[in-house]
Amino acid sequence: MKRPKVASLIRKVYRHICVDEFQDTNVAQYRILRHLATPDPSTLFVVADDDQVIYEWNGASPTRLTELREDFGAEVLPLPTNYRCPPNVIALANRLIQRNTNRSPDKRPLEAGKGACVGDSIRCGQFKTFDDELTWVAADILGRDPSERGHCVVLARTNQHAEQAANAICVRGEADGVKGVVSARKDDFRSSAFRWLCAVLKLLAKPADGRALETVCKSFHQIEGVHIGSQDIVESGANSGYFSRWFAESVTAKGVEPTTAAFFGWVLGQKRLRDSFGEFLRRALDWLESTAAYAHHAISGHYTEYRNERAAWDALYKDTLAEYGRASLDLNTLIQEAALASKTTPVPDGAVRCMTVHGAKGMEFGHVYLVGTTEGTFPFYKAVKAGDKSSEMEEERRNCFVAITRTERTLTLSHSLRENSWTREPSRFLKEMGVNWSVPLT
Repeated sequence: MKRPKVASLIRKVYRHICVDEFQDTNVAQYRILRHLATPDPSTLFVVADDDQVIYEWNGASPTRLTELREDFGAEVLPLPTNYRCPPNVIALANRLIQRNTNRSPDKRPLEAGKGACVGDSIRCGQFKTFDDELTWVAADILGRDPSERGHCVVLARTNQHAEQAANAICVRGEADGVKGVVSARKDDFRSSAFRWLCAVLKLLAKPADGRALETVCKSFHQIEGVHIGSQDIVESGANSGYFSRWFAESVTAKGVEPTTAAFFGWVLGQKRLRDSFGEFLRRALDWLESTAAYAHHAISGHYTEYRNERAAWDALYKDTLAEYGRASLDLNTLIQEAALASKTTPVPDGAVRCMTVHGAKGMEFGHVYLVGTTEGTFPFYKAVKAGDKSSEMEEERRNCFVAITRTERTLTLSHSLRENSWTREPSRFLKEMGVNWSVPLT
């Protein structure tokens, strides 16, 4: 450990450590955790399920729980009862996941904690083409009571299939104004407008943040078409910090729009912006709204996601205010909350969410439609190529386990015999779960 004093300070501030979704940790995260929990592992509590390791491509591993036991002698408290899914869905999940060999040796099967649902909670059927499959799924969802549509989700193994499902729902639901929306977690803003805003807030809190300055300069060039080099700001050597220097340089730059000059001039005239950032935010958002109309953004594409990200920012800021209160919310807390929060656009009322399996992890829905359950799609073709006993296939099986256990009431599994002129075979996972997929859905 290169900085033991930092670890010691963190231990003093945070007397106990709780890690949820521990199975998703990568090597670097686990090393940090190991340093913090040493020499007193009694301060550590983790929640984990090795049947839900679906981020191996990001460094997660089914062996991480074994490492935890070996490093800390951790006591295991099994919690096998599932209170979300109907009993017959639990039975499917157990039959599926028991085929994986790389599981904790004392792993217990899931137990159903809720009673059976009224009616058919599991349906499965095959279709001639993937278009037929999505058309049926869209019609089935739109045939539900409007109050139920918001509790439906279409899950797919790939982004492409999720997008196709959303399009099918939009086409089918156009007459009733029902839309399908691809819902995916976003951890970072992508539009120039909100990358600029977050970077400016960082500069306001930490005036010598060189990385934030680079982001401010780059995103402003994309917004306004005016280039101001970060190195010029650094070398100017004024004592006011990068924040004031950048605004002073930008307000007089050639080609700056009048609305920009007016807003930047107001910023330069403020003495205590760090303490009154609420007014700065209001004016900054008004300015960004005006820049969204600039013609060159449509060409550059830097405002493609602006409208959705404005809705995400508004929701983020509203939630942060509600948690901390306007009087208690300081700039550093806002920056921290903005960095940690998902930038996912809120789903409109009545819209039907379409997601990848990875995007749905940790979530639950009343009615789950899992589409594209064919060999080469789910399981993915790389796992099929690697073989049935491979680690790739075991991860795909865990993906399927996660997908079907998102449901609270009904689960609909579907596959097609042809897609894009290619013949498809039903997924081996359907057979492993023991579902009757030969009965066509009507």
